[in-house]
Amino acid sequence: MISDFKMLQDFFDKPVAVKAASPLKKGVTVNVDIIETGESFHVVKEDNMRVYKEKGENSDATIEMTIKAVEYLINFETENIGEYGIEILKMILESDQEKRIVVHYHVGLIKITTHGYFGVLKLGGSGIWQYLSSHGLSNIGKIRQFLKKETKK
Repeated sequence: MISDFKMLQDFFDKPVAVKAASPLKKGVTVNVDIIETGESFHVVKEDNMRVYKEKGENSDATIEMTIKAVEYLINFETENIGEYGIEILKMILESDQEKRIVVHYHVGLIKITTHGYFGVLKLGGSGIWQYLSSHGLSNIGKIRQFLKKETKK
């Protein structure tokens, strides 16, 4: 059986994930918690995204997900950042707990902007923005309100 660590690194090594992460500022850190096992990892933007086997300090966010969600993302076949991004957004909005990704933000809009996250959305193209708009997130102001609400969770 493949380890949670290996699965996460495989996800971040996918060509589409490498390309999507390119706008992120070096040193950006996100924690990932695997729900079933209770294992925590952190992912750091270096030349590429690198996974480490413990929770990181000063992370921008913590992502909670199941093994099933990680496996789904590894097996989702596309080289299109927009299509991949939409799948991740769908998983954030998913009601089925086995497929859902929960994101807890630890930073505000300024750091989200300066750390390059909007650059990732930009790489996703018009499809990402259309998807966000279809869920009421049609401009930066509405995204900002959503992030403020989510940060408080």
